[in-house]
Amino acid sequence: MIYLFNNQEKLLKILSEKTLKSVEQVQTLTDEKYISDKLFVELRNVDDELLSEVEYVAIHNAENPQKFDLYFLLRFSHEGEITVLSCVQSGIEELMKTPVYDIRPTGDVRLHAERILKDSRWTVQYTPSKPNITRTYYYEDAFTALKKLCASFNVEMQFHVEINNNRIGNRYIEFKNRIGTATHKRVTYGHNALSIVKETQRDDIYTAMIGRGRGEQVSEAGQENPDGKVQERDGYGRKITFEDIVWSKAKGNPVDKPKGQKYIELPEATAQFGIITDKGAVPKIGFVEFDTEDKNDLIQRTYETLLEYSRPRIELKTSAVYLDARIGDTVRVVRHDLGIDYPVRVFEVKWDRLTDSVIELKLGDILHESASKRQSRMMNAIRDAVAEGQDELADKILDHLPSADGFNTNWYSLTEPKNPRIGDIWFAPDPEKEGHYIMYSWDGTIWQELIRTKNWKVVSEKLKQLETQATEANQKAEQIQSESAKKLAEFEQQLKALGLPTESIEQTLDQLRQQLDQVSSRTNATLDMIGNDGVTRYNKNLLKGEFKRTVDYDDGKTSIVANDGGFKKGQTYTISFDAVCKLILQSELTLDFVTPAINRGVSFELVPKRKRLQTYTQSTKAKQWKKSIHQDRYTATFTSDWYKTIRTMINHNGITKRAIDLSYRDYVEDNITTDRQLEWSNDYDLIVQSAL
Repeated sequence: MIYLFNNQEKLLKILSEKTLKSVEQVQTLTDEKYISDKLFVELRNVDDELLSEVEYVAIHNAENPQKFDLYFLLRFSHEGEITVLSCVQSGIEELMKTPVYDIRPTGDVRLHAERILKDSRWTVQYTPSKPNITRTYYYEDAFTALKKLCASFNVEMQFHVEINNNRIGNRYIEFKNRIGTATHKRVTYGHNALSIVKETQRDDIYTAMIGRGRGEQVSEAGQENPDGKVQERDGYGRKITFEDIVWSKAKGNPVDKPKGQKYIELPEATAQFGIITDKGAVPKIGFVEFDTEDKNDLIQRTYETLLEYSRPRIELKTSAVYLDARIGDTVRVVRHDLGIDYPVRVFEVKWDRLTDSVIELKLGDILHESASKRQSRMMNAIRDAVAEGQDELADKILDHLPSADGFNTNWYSLTEPKNPRIGDIWFAPDPEKEGHYIMYSWDGTIWQELIRTKNWKVVSEKLKQLETQATEANQKAEQIQSESAKKLAEFEQQLKALGLPTESIEQTLDQLRQQLDQVSSRTNATLDMIGNDGVTRYNKNLLKGEFKRTVDYDDGKTSIVANDGGFKKGQTYTISFDAVCKLILQSELTLDFVTPAINRGVSFELVPKRKRLQTYTQSTKAKQWKKSIHQDRYTATFTSDWYKTIRTMINHNGITKRAIDLSYRDYVEDNITTDRQLEWSNDYDLIVQSAL
């Protein structure tokens, strides 16, 4: 069941399975250590007026019915008679809009999380045991602060809620060392049930890693500097390394690492993938950074990262038939081509919530980097480049300079700029370090700190590079705009030659060049009207309905009309279709009939969603039915004189195996007028209850 709530968290409606056409849930374990959860619902016969009031959507957790997953309704749209709801995790959406101003907790995971969530409706549930650390969360949203917490403590988080008496109850966040379980299951690289989504090349392999942590604290907020001014923030020096840490396999460590060695190495990986020289193989060394102040924690996390990067990295996709696993579970990948096997995690699970069955799993390495993590990495790189430059400062700078785009301003002043615009940059003197600067950006409400610099020259050079790039981009844009205007003028002249009014053109040239949608057994149609001279005069979608829509050919035909008065008599037209088609594959579907005793007979019908595919009907007394059929979503109906009628959806998108639970009818539907002689048996399958 699906629960719909308004913005006051009042229950509006509970949607039954009759209303639901499909319910798909996608869980993703991100590279920022949290579960991203999305819900997509297809509805029949639901009033728009009701949906306009909906704020939250809730559903039982697929693995624990005592928990609920709560979503924020992002949008709803219509596809024919079907309404589609697109929902995102409510906790993430809410906490992204909950501010954390300036806190500096010292303690474990629970203490940090409770301080971050103090002004929110979310509470902390389970937390693992971790050493106390100190962190500063300064003028950022609560969700960003929680992601920093996860990075600092090396934990993962997931959101759940409770629903009591049709009301949303407690909202809580669980923190775990690793979500999921370590299984003993294996998958084989190259198996036909395991498809490759993405794979890295061997030039992305490292056989040794240098790890760096947080800078060592050299001063605290609140202390007076030599000028007598009070520092507003902590001061940090060079980032820590594990150079003086010793690891020994003889003492139980996974590899040997002598004191003074700056990196940790996997010798067997170097032998296989290292750089070959006259003196033998030498390691390929990479760099990695973690938000930690503990050198022992730093070397352990660097080693775990090295394990991942010391082999070709790969994303795999499979179905629940081949692998029964859940989000975060660890399985092993066997690669006979490289002679290795190694652990990977299931990082995405797609559920069919109508049947609470897993449709698809993705496992392996997360090869796409989230936008926020990429931004954080780039900012760290800029900070390092600035901090390691020479201490030179320009003697004279202007109070403010226009940026390359001409809309924003770069300010250089002691006092806060007046009347700033969103996106303006302010370089203010650093009160803690004479001759140093702090780079701020105006977000419309406050000046958000971006970088603390030690070297203006490095920053200035980087700004000049950015301004040069922006200038070049503007020049290219002006050139493209000029060429487009010229083409448009020529196009309008061609339209006038056809007698078609320019005002009726609803689509721009860019819209006409949009990529065709790729869909199964469907085609996208772009129609060109061509004159007698064979030259294209007018390119416009002539199908009824929206521009460049997908045309369904299940009925084998479509209607075509001309805009602007229809086709002209005596004029020759050529109508062309560009089709992008995808072969509908066949794979094996297995139905296992689960009955109280022997199968006394059942008939079933499998009706595909695509009209042109075959409908399958069968009667059987066997325990199992198996057949290779086209991949599609099938409506399955099971009927019997003995068993209750069942109607369910089967998502057949690979090798699919479904158990069909058949239970006896509760009563006899037909009148029985014939005398029947019954015999008593202690081994019965059916009890007949009668009354005179």
